[in-house]
Amino acid sequence: MMKLTDREWHSFLINDLFIVESGKDIILDNNNGNLPYINSSGINNGITNYVRIGKKIQENFISIARTGTVGSTFYHDYTAVVSANIRTLRPKNFNFNKYLGMFFVGVIKFNVRDRFSYGNILGTNRIKKLKLKLPVDYNKQPDYDFMEQYIKEKYFNLKSQVKEKQKHEITDWRELSEVEWDNFKLGDIAYVNGGKDLPKYNRRPGNTPFIGSSALNNGITDFIDIKLSNTKVAKQCIGINRNGSVGYSFYHPYYAYYSGDTRFIKTVPKNKYANLFLSEIIKNQRGKYAYGYKMGTQRIKKQIIKLPISNNQPDYNFMEQYMKRKENEILDRI
Repeated sequence: MMKLTDREWHSFLINDLFIVESGKDIILDNNNGNLPYINSSGINNGITNYVRIGKKIQENFISIARTGTVGSTFYHDYTAVVSANIRTLRPKNFNFNKYLGMFFVGVIKFNVRDRFSYGNILGTNRIKKLKLKLPVDYNKQPDYDFMEQYIKEKYFNLKSQVKEKQKHEITDWRELSEVEWDNFKLGDIAYVNGGKDLPKYNRRPGNTPFIGSSALNNGITDFIDIKLSNTKVAKQCIGINRNGSVGYSFYHPYYAYYSGDTRFIKTVPKNKYANLFLSEIIKNQRGKYAYGYKMGTQRIKKQIIKLPISNNQPDYNFMEQYMKRKENEILDRI
């Protein structure tokens, strides 16, 4: 097994390794298509839309969000359109592939986390001056072969484990356009609970996820030691950001502590897949909110979302089946 500790590491400027370029904004109206549009999102690989034409089109590159969810970093092995909120990295003097891309994404994320935030823009010059610690070869140059082989080993080990996962049995093959939908207030279908601030200096390191107002890493910003009997610790909940990355929501099947920047809701179904569906529906409402416009408890209770229905009630069985189908599709692609 390859180990990162087996290698000597040196620091390198991003500007010495990559060409750093800016994306360009486009008009989205009447521009629906099949090309992924990369914007400042911390989820879905930065894809916020699919367009027909664009001004900045790239393939086999790394994207870094300069604003919004600052520092969100992804590798793209496909052709995509890049917005002005994004800076792209393309290699200067070495062959690039998805394994190297994944390695560099991890290193870049490690270097930018907690250093930049909303209002502290990560522009072209700042990115160029960022230093990355990388494993080196005998000539003290980046050991690209080691990086590639290291990720390949991790990738194929994980792939073999995923292949063993049993696919779901599907009994409902209807598409979203084939079911009836209706409006519901979140407060009518879920219990909305407030989180509580816990300053970093009062936290003890532990194993319980700490849910903050982040659009990254499922909203987890820390791991703390806290009693599971604490009223702000819960599992099988959907966490919603009221501040910061307002409106982002994530499902947490595990016990987690919810900070004052979040609200957590408990729904009637305890089913993971129905809750994943609900979380995506809630997240799609985030465009109504912005930094400085908080999504508090009362607003969440009054937030109207559209859901599939059966007998005029939310059709949680369909939601479960739909998300299981999506998971099966992902397993088929691996």
